[in-house]
Amino acid sequence: MTDAANDIGESAFSRRTFLLAGTALTMAAAAAQRSAAATSRVAVAASTYVPIPAGKKLRIAVVGGNFGLAWPWNLHPNCEVTAVADLFADRRQRLKQQFRCDNVYGEFHPLLKDPKVDAVALYTYGPDHAAQCIDIMKAGKHAVTVIPAAVSLEDCQRLIDTVRSTDKTYMYAETGCHHPAAIASRKFYEQGKYGDVYYTAGEYTHSVYTAPIEELMKSLLHEGQKTWRWGFPQGWYSGHAIGPIIHATRDRFAEVSATGVEYTYAPFKDNPYGNPYVNTTLTFRSAAGRPSTIKVHWMTGAPGREGADIYGTKMSLYEAREGLPAGVNFPEQDKPVPLDLTPLIEALPPELRKVPGHGGAHPQIIHEFVSACLLERKPSVDVHQAAAISSAGIVGFQSALRHGETLKIPDFGPMI
Repeated sequence: MTDAANDIGESAFSRRTFLLAGTALTMAAAAAQRSAAATSRVAVAASTYVPIPAGKKLRIAVVGGNFGLAWPWNLHPNCEVTAVADLFADRRQRLKQQFRCDNVYGEFHPLLKDPKVDAVALYTYGPDHAAQCIDIMKAGKHAVTVIPAAVSLEDCQRLIDTVRSTDKTYMYAETGCHHPAAIASRKFYEQGKYGDVYYTAGEYTHSVYTAPIEELMKSLLHEGQKTWRWGFPQGWYSGHAIGPIIHATRDRFAEVSATGVEYTYAPFKDNPYGNPYVNTTLTFRSAAGRPSTIKVHWMTGAPGREGADIYGTKMSLYEAREGLPAGVNFPEQDKPVPLDLTPLIEALPPELRKVPGHGGAHPQIIHEFVSACLLERKPSVDVHQAAAISSAGIVGFQSALRHGETLKIPDFGPMI
């Protein structure tokens, strides 16, 4: 063996020994960190409840006596339910009783002239939300609506135009954006804790269409008539999975290719939307070039889940799944560390801290909307976010109908 060969061999051996020794040290350090992490929780930055001045009150109308019953606006110390409305007598009665409100309407438009109403919380038929919110704001009232914010690109723009022309507060009560873990995710992103976000994934899995037909029809029919949920497209209801990603990153989805799974089930053979799909998977590319996978599956044996995951080079976050709490993961860990979300609960008025609903989203939404209206600031999920979230699902449904053709998603302007 030549001297040169000896030099190469010794150099390679020394380097290999160094790397192995370094790896051992790194693994030992990582093991120690994992051991410590296993007994700890990652806490969100401390928040404190800052009361709104007691003299300020938001007088709100609750419209929709089905889902609307799950939102106790009357518990907020700065909010009063001054009107309720529903087209059906039984639901009107339930609203009246729950909110102890005798100012009862059938069709809700007449209450827009009521001087005792400052704002309207909308829980009506999904496809009507955009047009109804536009009517609400044009009547001089603030508006908050649950999913979907809009089911057409034209309505996305009309909402934006109406907010500009009326200067009223509009908030999208997308529950996926208001889980405590989703709020924490936004804070982490603002603080740069993810490093470079390179991939995101969202999921809204729900076994609703695996229920016995008698149970299923209770949610799809009312008094023998088909409701708006009969065959509703998954893309139009994808905000639960898309929302928390766009809310955290403010990075809109720019293009989509979607694949739907057809099923020969009554709602998907005959519906006004032309939707043959029971499950839809959407693959997006964001404006910043990030890939994202969104699953909206309604006939599934998988566990139900509403949430999103953010993957970064320095940290990743996973919302609650399969019985596990929300958690964050760092490169040196082999499993997530649970998130301590207590500070976000303690930032709510005491009256709302034990209110349930969509993983703790309902009380967060109630407090955020009341605060935004009374303090005259933009809400956490404003009209531009609503348009970005909704348009992604609208175009996604179009892509599925075109068998996965990649389609561009319009840009409705910058998000706060």
